[in-house]
Amino acid sequence: MGDNDQNTNNSNAPAVPEYLTKEAIKQQKKYNDNHSTTCRTLCMISLVCWALANLIFIVSDQFFDLLVDVMAIFTEVLPGLLLISGYVLAIIAIVRYPRSTFARVLIIIYITELVLLFLMMLLLVIACSSAIGSCSREFISCLEMG
Repeated sequence: MGDNDQNTNNSNAPAVPEYLTKEAIKQQKKYNDNHSTTCRTLCMISLVCWALANLIFIVSDQFFDLLVDVMAIFTEVLPGLLLISGYVLAIIAIVRYPRSTFARVLIIIYITELVLLFLMMLLLVIACSSAIGSCSREFISCLEMG
């Protein structure tokens, strides 16, 4: 070996296994995602949109008779737009910051809500088809339903 062939790996520090290095990088990315102000802001706005939409749904059902026609249109369109914007903001947060715990929890809550809504709609369809089916078989109490 000549003078130009120097070993560049002459450090006194012990060699760190590769899996530890990868785990440290992964933990650092997770820390950065969880402490990102942009991610936290996206998630908070998404949560506020979702909560406002659900609140408007509840309030508009309770006071529907008192609402004027213009207000009724406002309470029909606005919650849908708020829900969609909340879902989109949560999706943006989870795509840009995939290791964020806040974004993951929001996505789990939203998916759970959508699955429960789908199941309730399915139950409603089954109940309606059962009621219509009982009327088609000419039950005596069919006309007295409701």
